[in-house]
Amino acid sequence: MKKAIALTTGLMLLSNVALARTSSLQDINYNFDQTKVNASENSFFFLRSFVDYYFGVIAKNTDSLNIAKKAGSFNGWCVGDAHPENFGILIQDDNSTIFTMNDLDDSGPCPVAYDLLRILVSSRLYMPNISSQDILNSYSDGLKGKNAKIPDAILSMDKDATKAGMQIAAKKLQGNAFKRKSTMEEVGQNLKVQLTSLLQAQYKSENLRVLDMVATSKVGGGSGGLQRYEILITNTQNQLIQLELKELVAPSIVPVATAPIPDQNSRMKKTLQITQGDNSSHYYNVFNIQGKNMLLRPKFSGNMGVTLADSSDKDNKEIINFEAYILGRIHANSVNVKDYTKALDNMDSKNWEDDIGAFTNLFNKKYNELKQ
Repeated sequence: MKKAIALTTGLMLLSNVALARTSSLQDINYNFDQTKVNASENSFFFLRSFVDYYFGVIAKNTDSLNIAKKAGSFNGWCVGDAHPENFGILIQDDNSTIFTMNDLDDSGPCPVAYDLLRILVSSRLYMPNISSQDILNSYSDGLKGKNAKIPDAILSMDKDATKAGMQIAAKKLQGNAFKRKSTMEEVGQNLKVQLTSLLQAQYKSENLRVLDMVATSKVGGGSGGLQRYEILITNTQNQLIQLELKELVAPSIVPVATAPIPDQNSRMKKTLQITQGDNSSHYYNVFNIQGKNMLLRPKFSGNMGVTLADSSDKDNKEIINFEAYILGRIHANSVNVKDYTKALDNMDSKNWEDDIGAFTNLFNKKYNELKQ
């Protein structure tokens, strides 16, 4: 009985410490879109839906966050929305595959350690028992260019991606058109002509033809509510390929940006170079459509993102550690690795757990308050 009481007391003390640490994070004024809140299944998806809120809280708390005080001066190119389901297999221009960060929207110049904290926080929200030290070790290996074992789950995904290739899956089609869904809207004739002309002019050399297009928008996630157009094309190889035009807005890293945000075309090109190298698909582009900057990107069947619910806890831990490794490799392209590594080494486990705990508690609390 005495042991049980002691254990209960210990848990209460730990809880009080966590609450005290959370209260040291100053909140910000933020207008949460209730539609996106309601679409969030849990606090992990809630964090994904409000990327700029995360960076806004960091900007408000740089004097108290260990990561800001000890590693916040190492500026580079952030991917922005670094969470475990924003990585995956992408088919490149020579038909090879790459496992990398697959979301370009929130990238830009900022302290790269904030990307690292985001993957730590989001991973902890999804798997409360995951080891932050394992993630940090993997990230460090990536920064230093060490070799890493590719998890079996990712090798299996890569095999499936290679088999699927670039061509759209037949189940998405009805003849040479998209199979219509309730979430799709028809595109007006004038806009259809404009989009077709832009694409045909850009890809004239491959005799691109537009077969169909529909308008859509996503409800949840960081890009929820933004305009999208799905476009079905055929090229000189007679491949049926799905492309997507996705509205671009200011990246979520703006509150912590360390340099002026480049124009959207330059920003996307730099992010592609840093995350995919010289071999990214030539179907990536930026167009101005009716006054909106929109990212053109390929939606190849073989472009496969990580979905944690599809894997076991064991596989997910390996996947997340490998994602951290890849994030380190990406950051090594834009930061002073030697000095940055020293700064990270200067953070002990308590420093990390204080920051991770502060954010996980904040996002859990906010989600529970706002969820209807």
